[in-house]
Amino acid sequence: MSILRGYLPVEQGVACYASLRKHTDTLIAAGDPRTRDQIMADTLVERLTGQARAEDVNVEVNLIMPLSSLTDPTDRSTATIPGYGPLPGPVARHILQTTQGRRWWRRLFTRPSHLSPSG
Repeated sequence: MSILRGYLPVEQGVACYASLRKHTDTLIAAGDPRTRDQIMADTLVERLTGQARAEDVNVEVNLIMPLSSLTDPTDRSTATIPGYGPLPGPVARHILQTTQGRRWWRRLFTRPSHLSPSG
């Protein structure tokens, strides 16, 4: 999860929140099964990114870990999301497998510890 904040004049902050809430109330009244918070978060992402759906956001994952971190479901190494920081390998794999947007991943292979030069 991440936190997004905006330092806005009060009238603009209230207007943004009211707009999200009004849209959310409309969707809930139409039978949307998501929670109020889920709808508001998805709507915020859609409006800020211009994506049709929140899950369509493009993602870039920088992998600075052994390749097995991406391919082995039991590997617990970390990945890096630019502008966010470290992310557990299982979470990075889930993002890459489930996003409906474009995906990029860059690799920097590390040497397995059993191949490290001795001495």
